[in-house]
Amino acid sequence: MLVASTMGRTPRFLEVTFDAPHAGGFTMRIATAEAEFTENFSHIYPTLRDLCAGLWEAGKRIPARAVAFLLGPAELELRIEPVQGDRSELTLHLYPDHVRGARSRWMFGCVMPTPALVLAFWRALRRLQTCLPPERFRAEWREPFPDLEMAALTTLVESWKAER
Repeated sequence: MLVASTMGRTPRFLEVTFDAPHAGGFTMRIATAEAEFTENFSHIYPTLRDLCAGLWEAGKRIPARAVAFLLGPAELELRIEPVQGDRSELTLHLYPDHVRGARSRWMFGCVMPTPALVLAFWRALRRLQTCLPPERFRAEWREPFPDLEMAALTTLVESWKAER
């Protein structure tokens, strides 16, 4: 899962990928030049909706909600927190079950410009959104893609592009 830590250094890039959902699950990969995290997740929580909303919040410099990914019974928690200027910290913590506490294990983290971080996830989510027809996506993921939350995130990303 974890290759190395990027904490303390600004990674040159962040790559995020999701495979197409299948039978209520999918694989997420998050990587920098120095570290990589890959894991398969199951559908129980509104993970994709929370991820889109959390990315929008991070892009607006609002301390983002925790996004839970079910590993069954373990859970992975993704957080994006503003740290300084236009930079945010992405962290992944593994919990042995749904109870949050001191028992978590740090799995991955990096600090980088917030727009670059959000954009890496946005691109992966756009690919995920279009990888299957909507009805097939709903059948494989067990709920529809969160189009409303993704539209809000897309509006934010487009506003950044217009500012350049």
